[in-house]
Amino acid sequence: MHVETFLRPIAAFFALLLISRVLGKKQIRQITAFNYISSIAFGACTAMLAFNLTLPFWPQLAGMFTWGALSYITEQVAQKSRRIRLLLEGEPTVVIKQGKILEKSLGKEKMNVEELIMLLRQQQIFSLTEVDYAILEPDGQLSILKKMNNQPATKQDLQTGSPKAAAFGVQIVSDGQVLTHNLQTIKRDQTWLDQQLRRQKIPSLHSVFYAEVQKDGKLYVDKRKDQPY
Repeated sequence: MHVETFLRPIAAFFALLLISRVLGKKQIRQITAFNYISSIAFGACTAMLAFNLTLPFWPQLAGMFTWGALSYITEQVAQKSRRIRLLLEGEPTVVIKQGKILEKSLGKEKMNVEELIMLLRQQQIFSLTEVDYAILEPDGQLSILKKMNNQPATKQDLQTGSPKAAAFGVQIVSDGQVLTHNLQTIKRDQTWLDQQLRRQKIPSLHSVFYAEVQKDGKLYVDKRKDQPY
């Protein structure tokens, strides 16, 4: 038996391990459409490198590392550009709003009601009457905000005797960029945002990495270059 039969799988294994480490945990943690396609391509490249003895070894290995480099560069560019990130990964879609199913949103995501109900059941929700908001994330997971009377009581609720209102934050700044559409949705504008930042002694939008408006109307801000603990 030819020694290449053993060397190819070993080389493919370590090449795949190295590329996976370079690309990071996101490939495993968040399987978006782009990551899914990329993973399939890596699987095909690895299989051909490891088991197809009719193909030359070095061109196959070079092709595998080239694909890994392209994936890495794409991820780095996406980290710096929200537009490219949305193009590659998509954005969250509200499919239930204030207890009502949004049929247009379901159609946009090529999802039917039965699939939505299945995702709810997977989170131990067996009735739509329990749900206030549901958001379909880019990785296909469903994030749910239950109605206030269906949320588990907290220690503070037991102490005060009445549950507090559920918080549903609306993201208005991402990576330092203002999400104008979200601002308009909550009937706010850039002037209001600038005023709120000044109240928190934040000189300009350039200092803001992320911001959201909570249900009580307060602005939560996470500034750039926070010091790690």
